[in-house]
Amino acid sequence: MNQLKLLWQLQNYDNRLTEIEEEKENLMDEKDIEDLNVKLMQIKYDLMNKKTQFEVDNEKIERHNKKLKEINYSIKQIDNKLYGGDISNIKHLEKLQQEDTELKETANNLETDILTLMEDIEKTDKEILVLDKEYKSLVKTIDKIKEEKDEKLKALTKEIEEIENNHKDIIKKLDDDMLRRYKKLKSRKGKAVVKVIGDKCTGCHMNIPLSTLSKIKSNSKIHFCDNCGRILYYVMEEN
Repeated sequence: MNQLKLLWQLQNYDNRLTEIEEEKENLMDEKDIEDLNVKLMQIKYDLMNKKTQFEVDNEKIERHNKKLKEINYSIKQIDNKLYGGDISNIKHLEKLQQEDTELKETANNLETDILTLMEDIEKTDKEILVLDKEYKSLVKTIDKIKEEKDEKLKALTKEIEEIENNHKDIIKKLDDDMLRRYKKLKSRKGKAVVKVIGDKCTGCHMNIPLSTLSKIKSNSKIHFCDNCGRILYYVMEEN
C-alpha cells in the first residue's frame, strides 16, 4: 500500500476513534437512567403510601366491626328488656327507647362507614396492583438499558483495541517526515487528507489547477492543495 493510501486509512482510523470516544461519552451519560430512577422512586413512594392506606383502612374496618358487634349486643339486650314485658316504669321505658334509637343510629352510621371503607380498600387494592406492575416494568426497563449500554461499551472497547493495533501497523509503514506533516495538518486543519471531487479540493472547496490535477490522476505520489495545504486524495470515479 502506497503512502497516500496509508495516510487515508490512518485518517479513517483517527476519525473512527474520535467517533467512538463520543459514543462512549454518550453511553456513560447516566441522565436517562437517573430520570427513570427518579420516576421509579416516585412510584415506590406512591406504592408505599397506598399500602399504608390499605392497612389503615383494614384496621378501621376491624375496629368498626368490633364496635358494631358490641353495639348490636347492647341493642339486643335493650330490645329484650323493651319487649320482655318486665318494665312498667314509663320513664325507664322511654329512656331505654331513646337509648335503643341512638344505638341503632350509631350502628347504621358504622355500617355505612364500613361499606365506604370496603369500597376504598377495593379501589386502593386495584391501584396497588397497577403501581406494582408499573414498578416492576420500569425496573426491567432500567436493567435492560444498563445491560445494552454495557454491551455497547464492551463492543466499542474491543473495536478501539483493533483500531489501535491497525493504527500502529500503519504508523510503522509511514515515512517519519510524512507522519509529522500529517499530524501537523490534522492538528491545524482537523482533516489532513481530503478527497478531490471533480476539480475541487473538498477541504477548502477551491479549484485545483489543471496541471496539479493531471499529476494527481496520473500517479500515486502525494500532492498538497495550493490553497489550504491539505493532502489531496483522488479516487477514480466509477462508471
